[in-house]
Amino acid sequence: MILRLEDAMSVGRGHEEIPSLLSSLKQYVNFHFGTEERLMRSFGYPLAESHAIQHRLMTEALGRAELRHSSGDSRMVLEVLDLMTEWRDHHIPSWDAPMGAFLNETGVA
Repeated sequence: MILRLEDAMSVGRGHEEIPSLLSSLKQYVNFHFGTEERLMRSFGYPLAESHAIQHRLMTEALGRAELRHSSGDSRMVLEVLDLMTEWRDHHIPSWDAPMGAFLNETGVA
């Protein structure tokens, strides 16, 4: 999705790409976060609540981005790109990788 937005931005169509991208991203995070949170609860992951808070913060940020887009704020395109890049570069290695390791140790994954 990052590349999709970068490609659209490179031809001046980032703002036009946002509705479709946010829709896809919201569908993905709703499924993905729900799955992760069920696994964390089911297997007693000790950082489950903190991890779920990170998910809620991302979901809220996406909702704010959607509202800003609908109000015509074109600056939010870069912020959405930054949000997705930050998630990829920091949340995944700092939160998802340790959770994955925990699940591997318990024989789940």
